[in-house]
Amino acid sequence: MIYTVTANPAIDEIITVDHLKKNGVSDIKSVEKYIGGKGVNTGRALKSLCKKSMVLVLLASSDRDFVMDECKKEDLEILPFCFEGNTRISRTIVFQSDCFNTHLKEKGYFNDKKAPGELKKYLQQNLKDGDYLMLSGSLPEGLDEYFYSDLIEDAKKKNVLTFLDTSGLALEKGIESVPFCLKVNLDEFIEFSEQSKTDVADFKMTAKALFKYGISLIIITMGSEGAVLYDGENFHHARVKLEKNNFEQSYGVGSGDSFFAGFVSAMQEEKDIKECMIDATACGAANALMTGSARFNLGDVKSMMENVQISKEV
Repeated sequence: MIYTVTANPAIDEIITVDHLKKNGVSDIKSVEKYIGGKGVNTGRALKSLCKKSMVLVLLASSDRDFVMDECKKEDLEILPFCFEGNTRISRTIVFQSDCFNTHLKEKGYFNDKKAPGELKKYLQQNLKDGDYLMLSGSLPEGLDEYFYSDLIEDAKKKNVLTFLDTSGLALEKGIESVPFCLKVNLDEFIEFSEQSKTDVADFKMTAKALFKYGISLIIITMGSEGAVLYDGENFHHARVKLEKNNFEQSYGVGSGDSFFAGFVSAMQEEKDIKECMIDATACGAANALMTGSARFNLGDVKSMMENVQISKEV
């Protein structure tokens, strides 16, 4: 079983307008509303890949009915651990004719001890050898900074493979517990390592240091530039090579989560590292073709796989 954990979920609103009118009025063409958050997105992508997963989420009780209804529509298996408060709103504005979009994200706030304890207890009772635990997204303000770290420690006692995708203090504390795989985007990696984008030598040195610390796989996603994985021996760089004008619009929100799902899905199928990177990169690219977070179809994934280029260096 693959379990995903979302500590900081969101209600995603996709607002589509024709084009941006600076200092003017832009008419709304459509508004779509979904349950979001990185772990939810990852579970949604796994569902598209025909993989069974359980999405665990810390959720404001006021949004429980909406979330459960939406997940039922998507046939997404979700288990909420509810608290009193509000779920953050995450808005993406799509400027259709201008072929770009912008993402407006709120910070989450949390003031509860019972719900995190119940989620931890559920995993302690249900995780078993051979399972995968994916910890995705930021921690809301007010939640214990060791939340992911504690889950990693518990899971490792049961020989469960742990995958961490977060940032800031949650990333630092999570690394201390040595997850099996670390997945961060380039900005998060730079913030953590305090390096510049151009300092390739130090970039590699940090990845090698994380491996020596005990993390088996280190993955850095880089948007349109693809992703790099270090496995202790080689750096594998995968990216999709397409003509620039192949697509009129690119919807980047959720591409990292789709990548994450594609990688773990391929691992579960016991594919080698190169195949895992190809599958993951294709999922991330396919996500950019559709509105909404971590939404793609398998036909697009297969098409993208044919265009993934992967290189290897020591």
